[in-house]
Amino acid sequence: MKQERPELTTKLLPCPFCGSEPDIVQDRPMPGWMSIRCSSGMCLRPSTDWSMDPEYCARTWNLRYKPVAGK
Repeated sequence: MKQERPELTTKLLPCPFCGSEPDIVQDRPMPGWMSIRCSSGMCLRPSTDWSMDPEYCARTWNLRYKPVAGK
């Protein structure tokens, strides 16, 4: 039975490398676990760690490097 996509309160940003939309991958390595990754097969395919907390995955996916001014 296919698990429903988890509801996220956090809007997912596009891939930081290519701008593609992210995919939510579920039930690997075990049921209830999920990860977020780039949907483009031509990209580096960045992804988050596996977690049972959808909001943790969303926050992790949305992290971006912010350079410090003057450095």
